[in-house]
Amino acid sequence: MVPVFIFATSFLRLIGEQENIVVASGKISLWCIPFIYYLIFNFTIQMYLQAQLKNMIVGWLSTLAFIFHIIFSWIFVFKLNWGINGALGAMNVASWATVIGQFV
Repeated sequence: MVPVFIFATSFLRLIGEQENIVVASGKISLWCIPFIYYLIFNFTIQMYLQAQLKNMIVGWLSTLAFIFHIIFSWIFVFKLNWGINGALGAMNVASWATVIGQFV
């Protein structure tokens, strides 16, 4: 799956997509790679915690991740003027903070 995201620009050019869409999609797809790996770790650790009946941990960490995501999105998009890249970076930071919290 990762090669699809890495070579998204080439794939979209191959199927004849417009150049401005190809360039934007290529940049966005690279920011999605850390999120793919987040999903693998998050689902695995979350299933383990739920099997141990530690559902409150999952709930609180999800709530904190949501709050972190809002704060990081505001900082990255509006204060640092990173635009879409900032929004995707905030998503990655907040998501991985959840995984680190679940692991600890």
